[in-house]
Amino acid sequence: MEENKKLVQVRSIFGAILLFLSVFLLQIVAAFIGMLICIGMRIEVDPQNKTYIIFLSMLSALLSLGWCAYWYRRFRCHSEDFSYRKAFGGARIPALIGLGMGGCVCISIFLTLLQQIFPSWFESYQDTMSNLTQSSTVLAMLYALLIGPLSEEVIFRGAIMNQLSGGFSFWLTNFIQAIFFGIYHMNLVQGLYAFALGLVLGLVWLMTETIAATIAVHILFNSTNVILQQIFPEDKPISVLVISIIFLLSVLFFSAGLWYTIYDCHIKNRNDVEPLG
Repeated sequence: MEENKKLVQVRSIFGAILLFLSVFLLQIVAAFIGMLICIGMRIEVDPQNKTYIIFLSMLSALLSLGWCAYWYRRFRCHSEDFSYRKAFGGARIPALIGLGMGGCVCISIFLTLLQQIFPSWFESYQDTMSNLTQSSTVLAMLYALLIGPLSEEVIFRGAIMNQLSGGFSFWLTNFIQAIFFGIYHMNLVQGLYAFALGLVLGLVWLMTETIAATIAVHILFNSTNVILQQIFPEDKPISVLVISIIFLLSVLFFSAGLWYTIYDCHIKNRNDVEPLG
């Protein structure tokens, strides 16, 4: 019996690693397809062009979305009593809003302070962010607010998390998928906050039993970041009082959302969960 359990765990982690690596392979495929499209349309292929980079990112995300959606549908199980009304009932919607919006503001302010202490950490992060801010606005918004969150949730809280949950407890599954999510972003700053965000989104998955909720929180998180950039541009100073008030309110909203989510998960009293929704 113990040997069978270990075999299932080995298969689960091996399958998750293969899925993770396949996503990077699809990035190479996307680069090749993107080059062919540009050649066919007689457009100059410029790896330094920010719009071209976002186009490749969107293409890679769509390929990964289709690939992982297939495996997600194969891995997941359906609960007979599952309903979206129940998944989003009670105080869950306010909790999800608190996690998405409050979490984004808290991380943004924390990163701003951290940048003053460790500026060298942010070089790669700034390059990544410039791909969004210096590219086509339409493509950047489409990627940041829809395609990116949808693809990442299907990959990590969908296919990979469901693959892992067949052999491990929820808490270990959540930790592993969050590590994968952090590595996926390929730079230290994004990797650290993506790991933290991945843990929170895993709890959302446990509470609601559907990645529809994690997709909603992820989109809300990214949307809040875009709104913050519009309200508080980098070239305009912000008073310490305003930052302090916003930070305190964000901590309050995020803490309330996180507390309710953990409380709801605790009420369910299940360390091992079936992949649902």
